[in-house]
Amino acid sequence: MSSPNTYGFGIIGTGMIAEFHAWAITSIERARLVSVYSRSEDRARAFAAKVGGKPCWDLDTFFSDRELDVVTICTPSGFHLEPTVAAAKYGKHVICEKPLEVTLDRIDQMIDAHKQSGTQLGAIFNSRYEPVNQALKKLIGTGRLGRITYGGG
Repeated sequence: MSSPNTYGFGIIGTGMIAEFHAWAITSIERARLVSVYSRSEDRARAFAAKVGGKPCWDLDTFFSDRELDVVTICTPSGFHLEPTVAAAKYGKHVICEKPLEVTLDRIDQMIDAHKQSGTQLGAIFNSRYEPVNQALKKLIGTGRLGRITYGGG
């Protein structure tokens, strides 16, 4: 466990979006990047050399780190369930890239794992506060557009 004044973060996945997460973590006053995980030792080492943190290529080692409090899941869509559930089993909070998962059943498994462990599960919705989206939300709330039944693309 990190000190009471800071939170230790780990990143699972080393693709392009993971670099944004590393930047965000290092820009938060009470956060520090503890470790990064990739299934590939070479990728873990290269990514850690670039952004910081300890490189890990074994999930048990990654999750067993007592300095790790929060995990950001930066794996491709459809590969969020397993690391998210594993994080809950180790008592780690999770911030997961969107979409949370590809089916409601898989999302429900993620939510249930964190409810059972007492940890928090959050999702990245990086454009929810954009002015255009806030205006659209307000317009939908007035009922002026009728009943919205689909919002996907």
